[in-house]
Formats: sequence, C-alpha cells, structure tokens
Amino acid sequence: MQRRAELRASTRERIVDAATALYSERGIRATSVLEVARRADVSPGTVLNHFGTGDGLASAVLEGIASSFQLPTVRLFQGARTRPERVRRLVTELFALYDRFTPWFEVFRNEFEVVPALRVATEGFWKQMEALYAEALGPLMENELVRRTVVGLSSPATLAAMREAGLSMEQAAAVIGDLVGGEVERAVRRTKRR
Repeated sequence: MQRRAELRASTRERIVDAATALYSERGIRATSVLEVARRADVSPGTVLNHFGTGDGLASAVLEGIASSFQLPTVRLFQGARTRPERVRRLVTELFALYDRFTPWFEVFRNEFEVVPALRVATEGFWKQMEALYAEALGPLMENELVRRTVVGLSSPATLAAMREAGLSMEQAAAVIGDLVGGEVERAVRRTKRR
C-alpha cells in the first residue's frame, strides 16, 4: 500500500514538474494536457486522473509556484515600533517578492484574466496582500487616499519603473519605503489636525 502511495506521489510530482516547465516556456493557455503528459512520460488520462482537468493541473502548479516564493506574512512586522517602519518593511518585502516573481509575471502577463486558475490564484494573492496592508497601516487603511497611495507606490509597476531608471531592487525598496512611510506620517498629522 505504501509503495503504491509513493508511486502515485512520484507520478503527480513528475506531472507538476513537466507542467511547470512547459508553463514557464510558453504559458498556461498554450500548453495542452497532451504536451504535459508527453513531457512527464505518462498518458493524458493519468494527468486527468491526478488533477481532474487542465485547470486543476494549473491550480496545482500555481500553488507550487506560490509556495516557492515564500509570501510575506504579518511576522515581518515583529519588532516594528512605528507605522512608517511597518510600511517600509512591507514595501521591502513586496519588492523582494515581485523581483522573485518577475519571470513568472512575464510568462503569465496576458493570461491573468483568461485562465481561471490564474485568476483565482491572483485574487487569493491580493487578499493576502490586503491583510498585510491592513496590518501595516492600521486604522489608516480606511483613509482612501493613504490606502491608494501605499498600494500604488508599492506595486510591481513601481518596482519595474524604478528598475528601469537604474535602481536595484534594494535601492527602490528603500526610496519608495521612505516615501510611503513619510506619506503615512503626513496623513496621521493631517488626521490629528482635523
């Protein structure tokens, strides 16, 4: 019984590895179950037996990719004494994550809205990120201007623009973290004046 379970797990892993490699080469939409089966040296029926559908396979691959990126958690705020310090830590962690994810983002760029598994994974990712923003900002999360400023300036597009301008990921995180942290402090002072 154990041997059978090990064989099943090994086959599943081979299929996921094959799909991951194919997705990295050409994307999800351009990869068929048949191609994955060939690359994994199994039948298409075996792929479907393990994952149900191509979308089920894509979900498994995306889970593996997400876990390999080690998404930031609220632990990153431990020891941060001020809100600007929490915001700076958040920006640094997000930029590091986006930097690691860039090759996959390039592959999936045109598929986010049309591949159901990718759309679900993206929605889940942003829910996790929203929880981090809420932890970093506290009550200021309710301030629309502050929330939009922090989210906008800590986005993958901002990192890309900073990298294009010649900054390293670390330099971009420091600059944007300081800018965003400063904006948060200004918002607190404006709120207190009212």
